[in-house]
Amino acid sequence: MTRTPKSWPNVTEGGDIAGSQTLAFFAPDGNGRYANLSQELGLAVPVPTRGIATGDANGDGLLDFAVARQFDAPIFYQNTSTSKGAFLGLRLTHEDPSVTSGAGSPAIGAQATVTTPDGRTHVGRVDGGSGHSGKRSHAIHLGLGQNVTGPLQVRLTWRDRTGQPRSQDLQLTPGWHAVQLGTSAKEK
Repeated sequence: MTRTPKSWPNVTEGGDIAGSQTLAFFAPDGNGRYANLSQELGLAVPVPTRGIATGDANGDGLLDFAVARQFDAPIFYQNTSTSKGAFLGLRLTHEDPSVTSGAGSPAIGAQATVTTPDGRTHVGRVDGGSGHSGKRSHAIHLGLGQNVTGPLQVRLTWRDRTGQPRSQDLQLTPGWHAVQLGTSAKEK
């Protein structure tokens, strides 16, 4: 890279790399398609974006997001929806006997399969995001819809610290739960 510096673009402040494109925010339109709602939500700012991170920043069950922008400060968007439905949030961590605070490392690869009382199935996995510049929290966050109450059938699958595959069924109510995964799953 350093042998041929003229091969790289000289991008300085004010340079335009996709500057006419705005952040897009797609949501189901009720007809089996998706619509870009960025204009209606005030997100259609003409500043190039280069990364996004999602997660429930304040623990209210609504997903918030932050956007990295080129030539401008990053921005945080807090979800303030008043019509949130039920959700199941799972913080799945590995069992660690050396940690006394209850904290542990995220159980990357762990999966939760949730069956709601009406028979619908939702699946989430701990992965932290993927792609070039997308990230999300290590928590599993599953939107369940309106009027869903517990108990919910939750099947957890994971690998313990030795690499042994494990699985366990739990009964959980909607909301946030912290579960420690070792040879078995234990709610903390």
